[in-house]
Amino acid sequence: MDKIWVGMLISGLIALVLTLIVILSRDKIYLPKLFQSFIDIQINSIAILLSFSIAVITVLVTSDSNNIIQLRKEHVDTNKSKRNNIKITLFNLLMINITYNIVVEVFYFLFLIIQIFLQYLVCDNLIIILLATNIFFLSHILIVLLESVREIYLVFWPNK
Repeated sequence: MDKIWVGMLISGLIALVLTLIVILSRDKIYLPKLFQSFIDIQINSIAILLSFSIAVITVLVTSDSNNIIQLRKEHVDTNKSKRNNIKITLFNLLMINITYNIVVEVFYFLFLIIQIFLQYLVCDNLIIILLATNIFFLSHILIVLLESVREIYLVFWPNK
């Protein structure tokens, strides 16, 4: 199973559990206020994560480290490269993962901005669905970002 699908499965389970908690405590919380606060926090958080991801790409592209030079030379066999007969370097694979994360972060950021206006037009049941979707996106972004940071850390780890 691909890492992305495993990450999506874990994100889905996190979203499901947290949404069930919200549904079970629905009579104790004021859902629109919770949703508004969550959106406000998420817009700031995703903007910071997006900036971090772009900074990581900048560091990788501008780095003259021997490890980065080696990454640009080493090829890797992936399922996609085998299907398309394309040789992908480890550097390209790392850039693809980080670029994927940036695309998801931008999509989620735009989705959050739309929700600022949408929250006044929808009922509580739809707010719960939007909340579950937001939790899914947030956990997926964090899982992919942690994986990318782990890969970058291993790249710059000194080989002794």
